[in-house]
Amino acid sequence: MKWTPDTTLTDFYELCYRRQKHAGKSPNTVTDYRVAIRRYRAYFEAAGQSIEPKLSHLTDDYLSDFQAWYVDDLDRAPETPNKYARNIKAIWRYAKRKGAIDYLPDVDRLPTPKHARKTWTPAEFDRLLTAASQLPGDFGGVPAAVFWRAIIMVVTNTASRINAIMQLKVSDVDFEREKISIDHDHTKDNADHRPPLLPVTAEAIRQLLACRPAKRSDRLFACWPYDEHADRNWDTLRDHYKKLLAQAELPASRKFLFHCLRAYTLTRIAAKYGIEAARQFVKHSSLSVTMAYIDFDQIEGTVDIKQVFPEFSGTRPPTPPAPGGPQLRVFRGDAAAG
Repeated sequence: MKWTPDTTLTDFYELCYRRQKHAGKSPNTVTDYRVAIRRYRAYFEAAGQSIEPKLSHLTDDYLSDFQAWYVDDLDRAPETPNKYARNIKAIWRYAKRKGAIDYLPDVDRLPTPKHARKTWTPAEFDRLLTAASQLPGDFGGVPAAVFWRAIIMVVTNTASRINAIMQLKVSDVDFEREKISIDHDHTKDNADHRPPLLPVTAEAIRQLLACRPAKRSDRLFACWPYDEHADRNWDTLRDHYKKLLAQAELPASRKFLFHCLRAYTLTRIAAKYGIEAARQFVKHSSLSVTMAYIDFDQIEGTVDIKQVFPEFSGTRPPTPPAPGGPQLRVFRGDAAAG
């Protein structure tokens, strides 16, 4: 098939790139690329161009402006447009390789600040569970309190992403062997994840199953009535969770959503067994990835600068020089500059 600058991004991805580059890849990877193309289309729509982006729309100016639009207009962290731009540039490079276009991207990643991770303390986590247990209402016949306690405990127990949790099937929970299975199709590293099932998590799931109406979907959390086409964003679920956090009088900004529960688990593991044990628990490819989830303020044994310099630990001000001692010589140029 002949690919040209007039070929749409969607067609090139679905008919060429996906078949040749993503054969055997996780469905999550395919979804990531499809979402990136949809977001790129949304950028053009926001600019007043209701078009289906073509390979000819792969230009440095458009892609740079897309990244800026995502941060400035949508008020998102730079990590998100960086991820979408990375996928679009991969398609772009392959289009060049196939002869559809004759130039390569020259667009840098947006700088991303390295914020120190903060997660819940055990006391704050207990407040979250207490607030969840007091919620009124229901979702599809399942009390909201039962639903949210189960969600929170499963995410915390497994340290898995919310999309993987929302895709869990009832059969993925093995009460007899006390295991819960996260299929490789729903993990970023394309690896199965089968952590032990905590008794409190097992009880929360049993309560959820006892409330589920008969003949429901086999998905564990099928009672959730929103986000049917969530693109793995689960926006409505996150909005409800923000309200729960506010009710528990906890921070409810983006960095304290479901990823914060993952950070809570990995911080607890690292505090007891070390960071390498936390990495192995979630099968991260490198220790640096795991370290981004660790709240080091909660880790005993991290460097205490006061112990390194005990002679400087007091509050006593330095002793002034004795009168008549040597004076600091100020050069004329320094004095003029001052």
